[in-house]
Amino acid sequence: MRITVRRGAASVGLTTLVAVWLTACGPPGVGQVGIGVDALGRPVGFVQVCTGHVDTARLVVESEADIDNRLGSWNVEPVVTNASSWSLERGGGGWTAPKPLGALTEGTVYSLHVGARDSSGTAGSVLFKLSDLKAMSPGQVRYYDYRRAEASAPAIEPTGSRAEQAIGENAFMKVESEAHF
Repeated sequence: MRITVRRGAASVGLTTLVAVWLTACGPPGVGQVGIGVDALGRPVGFVQVCTGHVDTARLVVESEADIDNRLGSWNVEPVVTNASSWSLERGGGGWTAPKPLGALTEGTVYSLHVGARDSSGTAGSVLFKLSDLKAMSPGQVRYYDYRRAEASAPAIEPTGSRAEQAIGENAFMKVESEAHF
């Protein structure tokens, strides 16, 4: 009886640990995307892949207008299956851009998206403003905190204008050291 109880408790503990580990990257998707800065304060993209792969990224302006709001895009070879980072201005680590990144402006909400060109998965997106980047130090990563969003369930999608939605979603952004990302 005593052995069965211990095995049962160990089984429950192991199952809980595996469940937490499997959801660490946040559903749905293949990983997590983040934004940070280098030593000169220039934007750096971060991606962490748990399953599958990613090979493309795009930076868009959160705009009310129905226009092409893409400010920058990058592709990487070979595909990323673990972790990667790149300068949004210069590329690097296999990441290249067809054209240089345009200037970021104060007060504008940006969204960095990372995924797979074959649509097999996404690492999600991260919202930020230039002021968010200016408040960061090299080695810090801003990302969408899926655990916090899930904890506030039932999650309600922010409503209103895109700017109002971005303000609502900003509550779920988190900044931590690169080591904790």
